[in-house]
Amino acid sequence: MIKTLGDRVLIKLDKGAETTEGGLVIPENARDKQTCYGTVLAISEHGLLTPKGKYLPLQVKVGDRVLVRQYAGTDVDVEGIPGAEVFRENDIYAIIEE
Repeated sequence: MIKTLGDRVLIKLDKGAETTEGGLVIPENARDKQTCYGTVLAISEHGLLTPKGKYLPLQVKVGDRVLVRQYAGTDVDVEGIPGAEVFRENDIYAIIEE
């Protein structure tokens, strides 16, 4: 089990297209982050601590599909979870409601 700290959120990003429209295969090391969508895997218990000593709860919950800021996340090597990245909550633009 993973618990993030502060206002950090662990998100598994959706993979972008691996081939071009013309059928060319893009190798993973040459692929740019194509999508900014992902699924929240873990959040902290308390959220962000304010200067007044109170915790603000996070607005996202585990399982939410979210739109995140491109290039903002930090890649993490979590066993069994390829594509996982840690984001600050303010790097999440929106929760996608199905």
